[in-house]
Amino acid sequence: MTETAGTFDLDAELDLWFSGLGKVRFEFTGRTDVARLNKLVAGYVL
Repeated sequence: MTETAGTFDLDAELDLWFSGLGKVRFEFTGRTDVARLNKLVAGYVL
């Protein structure tokens, strides 16, 4: 699932949950394409 805060917030976070580890958060600044990263991770997981 991808959530957006609109167009003015250029910072982004990517949260991943791992069994036995819990949530890991990656924080990005600038114009990082988090939606593309989300699809890339999903492609490896699914």
